[in-house]
Amino acid sequence: FVLGLTSSPQITAMPDAIRIPMVEPHPGGIPATAALFRHSSHAQLSCYACHPGLFPRQRFGFTHQQMEGGHFCAACHDGQAAFGMAGAPCERCHAP
Repeated sequence: FVLGLTSSPQITAMPDAIRIPMVEPHPGGIPATAALFRHSSHAQLSCYACHPGLFPRQRFGFTHQQMEGGHFCAACHDGQAAFGMAGAPCERCHAP
C-alpha cells in the first residue's frame, strides 16, 4: 500500500488474474496450463489475509505436494474454510 497525504492507507493497483508459475510438469502433461489466481474471486478478503503471511507480493511457483501440506492456497482451500483441492476438478484452478 501507499500512504497518501492523510494517515489512511491506499491500496495500489494490482492485476486481477495471476498465472502461478509451474515449478514442475504435471504427470502426463495434464493439465497443460498453470493455475490461474483471480483477486476478484477473493474480494471478500483483505489483502492482509494472504499477504505477506501466505504469499509474498511477487509471483512464484509452488507444488501440489506443498499445498497438500497445508501451505499456500491450501491454507484456506482445505474443504472447510473454502473448497478443498481433493476431488476438485483440475479446471477449477487450472483454467485456460
